[in-house]
Amino acid sequence: MVEREEDSQDTDSRNSQHASGPDSGSPRLTPTTTLASEGEEMATVSTNGPPFLGRAELDAGLEDGKKSVGGSEPLNTGVLATNKDSAPQDKASEELIQPTKKRRVEGTGSQSLSPLEQPTEALSVVHTDTPPDSANDNKDGHRANKKARLDSDIASAAGGSLVSVANVHSSTVTPGDSQPSVALSGYLEAKKPSPFLTLPLELLSEVLILAASPQHILAVARTCKALCHTLLNADAEFIWREARKGCSFVVPEIGNNPTFDAQTLQSWLPPAPAGPNVAGDTPVNRRVVVSLPDLPRQFFTESSYASFLFDSGECECCGNETGLLYESFALRMRKCRNSSCKSPPGIVRYHHNGSQDLGVLSILPTIESNACISNFNPPTFWPQTEQNVHIYYRSEAVEAAKREHREKANDEDYKKKFALLQVRKREWMEFCVKLSKWRKLRQFSYLRNKDANEKKAKTIANKYGWDYSDLTNCTVFGAYRKHKSRLCETINEIDVKVMQEEIESQLIAVGDKRDRRSVEISLMENRKDVEGVYNRLRSAKAYQYLPSLVTFRTLPVISLLQTAEKRPGAPSHSTGPKVADTLQNNPVMKEMLASQLRKWVENAKQDIGETLGFPRNWKSASKNVVHPVERVTARLLCTRCNRVDSKYSQDGCLDFAGACRHECFVGSEKKVRLRKGKKAVWDAKIFIKDEKAINVLRKTLQALGYAEDRDAGHYMLEIGFAALCTSCDPPMVVDTRNIIGHSHRHEEMQVDFTSDVERISSFLGGYPYTFGLAKRLLNSDAVHAPTVKKQIDAKNFGCRHCLRTKQVTDAVVANPTIDAQVNVANQVSTTTGTPVGIELSTLAHYSHDLGIEGPKERPPPLFIFNGLRSHLKAKHGLEDIRDEDILCYNAVAT
Repeated sequence: MVEREEDSQDTDSRNSQHASGPDSGSPRLTPTTTLASEGEEMATVSTNGPPFLGRAELDAGLEDGKKSVGGSEPLNTGVLATNKDSAPQDKASEELIQPTKKRRVEGTGSQSLSPLEQPTEALSVVHTDTPPDSANDNKDGHRANKKARLDSDIASAAGGSLVSVANVHSSTVTPGDSQPSVALSGYLEAKKPSPFLTLPLELLSEVLILAASPQHILAVARTCKALCHTLLNADAEFIWREARKGCSFVVPEIGNNPTFDAQTLQSWLPPAPAGPNVAGDTPVNRRVVVSLPDLPRQFFTESSYASFLFDSGECECCGNETGLLYESFALRMRKCRNSSCKSPPGIVRYHHNGSQDLGVLSILPTIESNACISNFNPPTFWPQTEQNVHIYYRSEAVEAAKREHREKANDEDYKKKFALLQVRKREWMEFCVKLSKWRKLRQFSYLRNKDANEKKAKTIANKYGWDYSDLTNCTVFGAYRKHKSRLCETINEIDVKVMQEEIESQLIAVGDKRDRRSVEISLMENRKDVEGVYNRLRSAKAYQYLPSLVTFRTLPVISLLQTAEKRPGAPSHSTGPKVADTLQNNPVMKEMLASQLRKWVENAKQDIGETLGFPRNWKSASKNVVHPVERVTARLLCTRCNRVDSKYSQDGCLDFAGACRHECFVGSEKKVRLRKGKKAVWDAKIFIKDEKAINVLRKTLQALGYAEDRDAGHYMLEIGFAALCTSCDPPMVVDTRNIIGHSHRHEEMQVDFTSDVERISSFLGGYPYTFGLAKRLLNSDAVHAPTVKKQIDAKNFGCRHCLRTKQVTDAVVANPTIDAQVNVANQVSTTTGTPVGIELSTLAHYSHDLGIEGPKERPPPLFIFNGLRSHLKAKHGLEDIRDEDILCYNAVAT
């Protein structure tokens, strides 16, 4: 199988040493360069072909029979100029490289042409807006309105003003003339051009010839109309011709090639000249210069020939754009590198079916080699391919040819034209075979030279101590080697020495970049490990108090492990000891972490204690007295963000443990995020004491008779005793677990406790107090979301404020002589002595479930949960909904 070469292999190639043919009227001569070394011979591939009969000659030959096939009389194709001394291009050739018009290169089989015209279209460059024959050409081959069109085009390129360009066709600019090209002169007068447009023709030609590829000249000609007209001028043909020599390359030797066997490859080259060797002598290795076939004037002009070879096009299998050369020049068939693009749908293999089919197929072009469809080794070329039973043609052309053959088989004019088309096909196929062999030899030479350059590059890398991958991918040497491979030239160590300083600086820069990347990767991995260690410490509750993650990273031992770098030169994928393993298995590091955490907590206690109003160095000799910051009455607020963690969302403030782990948030409620940078580091100065929460907690402890120590205070917040908030109107039942958050609704909350169970039950109205219901419905996780969604959408929730208002109103109606406020005061009279707290969980029953008449038959107004939230905000002005605001008509699972 033959590997398909890169786009630039066929399109951007030359050899710096190539054989040059005769002058051929070129104003620039390049002497033949001697490529053969001592003991070697030089040969040049000759690609001259027979003359070509265009469409105009076919029509003229059918009319009067004066034109002879292969005659010496200059022929005019009508589509492309044929006479070298005539006008360089007609309208079709001009539009071929016109930068402002959309063109297309046809010849892939037109459905609208007759079968006899189909081969003509398949063998020439045609444009949809250009007639095949020009009726306005004069006897010299020039179009009568050529000058006017040139003036108009240049004027439009210059900005719309008409500029006179005198003697565009009659003036001949030779390399000795030091003046700008004629087509550029008008443009220069109208608009200040690029310096490139001011070059005289001889300098412009030197620049473009050194580009050594017609493809580059095509690109230049398509940049603007001025350059287009200049390069289409007859005086500029030598530029295309000389640049085409850059597509030559040298085949150094024949044997041991990876693509074809020596006998097949040798058959493609010209015979070796007679030498002095006698029988028995060692054969002389020949260095053969292989060039593009000479320009077939009967087919193309110089510009159209370059466009035919090097223009890109669509793959006939998948339709994607590709820059590869034609896979079949004869059929103008192009395929891309996609492995699935094997057989184009328009190319069909036909089986010979009698003499009629053979006669029709003799005027249609076919593939020039069986390697165009499948990679045969060695390939077979036309005309040997027509000896096979199956031949590939364009299906539409075959069907059209058969149809016309049946209709005009006995027409004498058709028979003459048929004979001329057979000659035309033979000449076209011979030319395409030469192109195909040039392409195959170019591919072989490219692959061989590419392998040699790769081996040489590895040798150079080892010699200078460079990494081969970095040398070829990260330095100028990579572009240098790729350029040399495209040109089929061998890399030279002398060139490497010239680039050595730049190469070493680039390799050093790459190494430094890798070291920085390694440090960054190591830092990210260590930071991730530190976060994992922090989360494990929190979940295991190994320490009673922990700082926030940002502050945890600033501890000296953690900072040391987090910023540890890998050894210099170590690969990025190398693994070292993890931070977690070090802290867990290294007793020294483990003890250092514990010691630094204890020291940090002590400093935090002093700072927070000072914020709460205690001396900084507060101490107590009694072990039963806890530090002020650890008491239940130590409640704090963050002045920087005014937010709390989700654990403290119902309290609205922080205890000491929560303050230590607190991380400030920024942004709106919907787009909240953690603060980053220096402001994210923990600082005790951002906290203030929560006066409302501290006051109500002290009243609660005093009423229940508990001390402010750690155990008693926290017991009060874990059990949940019933309390009456007398600051609400009317008074509301509040769970002591929610009393901290409820205190923020009042400037100074007044709380009362009673041991009368019937009174608490009457305040609840038969609907138990459900602790944690609001938090569950407002902040459900993904696991419980479906169940919570059903509960939210159920019409099962009522307003306790409305219920309490109704109870007070009913009490006034029942006793009209008693003022409502007095009635309320009697209901919430302060209990003397030390009351016994009533646990709200013991009142968790529903009156209607017990069969008591009342609530079941006369339920209060019920809402869905979101409807209740709207009701509380609109009627009672409560946005922060809490458990004491909600009643459930039916029990809700929590």
